Amino acid sequence: MPLQISQPPIAARKAVHSMLGRIVAGGGDHVTALRSASLSSLAVSTPHRIAVLGLDRIGSGMSLRSAAQ
Repeated sequence: MPLQISQPPIAARKAVHSMLGRIVAGGGDHVTALRSASLSSLAVSTPHRIAVLGLDRIGSGMSLRSAAQ
């Protein structure tokens, strides 16, 4: 079965690109590494699946996969 990835709304993509443009143009000290980039070289990717593993959820003999949220 192929993965089906939903696309974010167009307004959301435009808002992200607008903010990236302001950061690249030097409109703030948010991410200094982005200020030296060109806007055309940046790409927005879809969110990645992540897991959170709190230290309080780790138990003796427990698999980390089952403890992660």
